[in-house]
Amino acid sequence: MKAIYFFSLLMSINSMAQFGDRHIVDIHSRGATDIVYMDANSDDLKDIIVSQVFNPFNKVVYYPRISDTTFGLPVMIDSLVYPQNLAVGKFDADDQMDIVSCSEYEKIIRVYYQQANGNYQKQTLDTLSGIKKIYAHKISGIANDEIIALSADEIRIYNNLSQTLSIDTLKHTQLQDMNCMAFDDYDADGDIDFIIAGKKIMIFENQSGSFQWDSLATANITIHSEIMADIALMDYNKDGNQDLIFTQNENGALVYALNDGQGNFSNQQVVKTGFGSIHDIQIGDIDTNGFEDIALVDIGVSKLEWIQFSNQGTGIKQHIFTEELPKTRVLELADINGDSQLDIIAADILSFHLYGNEIGIVDNYVDNFNIRYHSFSEISIEGVEGIEFEVFDINGKLLTRKRTYQQFSIENYRNQIVFLAFSNGSYKKLLIR
Repeated sequence: MKAIYFFSLLMSINSMAQFGDRHIVDIHSRGATDIVYMDANSDDLKDIIVSQVFNPFNKVVYYPRISDTTFGLPVMIDSLVYPQNLAVGKFDADDQMDIVSCSEYEKIIRVYYQQANGNYQKQTLDTLSGIKKIYAHKISGIANDEIIALSADEIRIYNNLSQTLSIDTLKHTQLQDMNCMAFDDYDADGDIDFIIAGKKIMIFENQSGSFQWDSLATANITIHSEIMADIALMDYNKDGNQDLIFTQNENGALVYALNDGQGNFSNQQVVKTGFGSIHDIQIGDIDTNGFEDIALVDIGVSKLEWIQFSNQGTGIKQHIFTEELPKTRVLELADINGDSQLDIIAADILSFHLYGNEIGIVDNYVDNFNIRYHSFSEISIEGVEGIEFEVFDINGKLLTRKRTYQQFSIENYRNQIVFLAFSNGSYKKLLIR
């Protein structure tokens, strides 16, 4: 089988994760709508599953892992037309992970049951007009996961795939223009509740399997003029409660609302402004400092970005993964190469890619110099024009002498500590991965 390679070639500066040049997994993927990372063929290795649109590429496929850093050519699961997104879970009685997707164009929900041999049994579960997203979550406490389908004005839950649970309270007059969901026990009563976002955020409280609209929980959150593209949960202020993170694209902002621990959310506050149009939000500790960070896709300006947190809701710093992906729409955080660092799987309109994350070290960091990684083998130093620097190995041997804005090769210095000595008296200490 022809292999498609992933290269992890990055370093971290000042205990900050840095993400380098993109590495193409498949240049022929067209219009990815979602990415998930799981064992798709029962070989105990995690694979990459992608839903993608554009004729003749309407399909759900997976890229099988061959080794720690190698993925094979795509394997077709289904030719679903315009799949909206993907969710994974254990939907039947066996122990295999299954996949579910949906198509607004075909108005269907389709499940793919993974068999012990790695093949899939396909079932069209239901039809639903105006379906927006599909989710998988444990709602009722049964052994298997349930499937949750969200349309603009309705939610359906599929339990054990033997019956459709129609919940009248979720066919609610307030459910209008809904676009995305999150799941959390927001009121700490032991039941998983629904947090639904469109032009406004609504919470339906799970009362022992019966969902009731909690009109007060989000009463302080502003109603938006545009439909929210995504909503996520994170402990923003480190008080033990899950807070809301969501888009406010009409103002180019990412905002949050704090959970008081009693099931009430505060008036929204701004995390960061200056965005074009945020499309996808992912939460994870990218820099491994013990604080959750936010990764996002800004389709308004075609950027992948992440927002670093160094303490409770402060110490925020914005970083750019890349500005090279035209019309990037989706991303996934996952430890691809088993180094306990979250890597990035991202997809643009034409292809999808992997970004490695490695932690390095630096001492005596100087703000007016910036290290940039142009490829897997080249580094340049940007800063005060004309400043010279010398690169020494751990034993003090001079390796090279350069000026800022000049590139130098790191190919021969893998897994070595080097020192950058600047003519203004400052220095940097790097561990090159």
